[in-house]
Amino acid sequence: LSTNRCPLLVFDRDTQEEFIFRSIRECAESLHLNRKTISAILKGEKRSNNYPYDFIYMEECTDYPSMSVEE
Repeated sequence: LSTNRCPLLVFDRDTQEEFIFRSIRECAESLHLNRKTISAILKGEKRSNNYPYDFIYMEECTDYPSMSVEE
């Protein structure tokens, strides 16, 4: 199963808005961000996230590491 096809929730830290994307590719294209960087953040391979967004895999992809949004 490719993680690029897993839906994800994106939380904009600046505006407090939440977005749902069908894939990492769709997210990267919509927000004009680097797809590989988003993937590395989601997998925990990249510790620092300099984007103003938090990325979280949706429940369909609970097998993969994800970041959690602190309330």
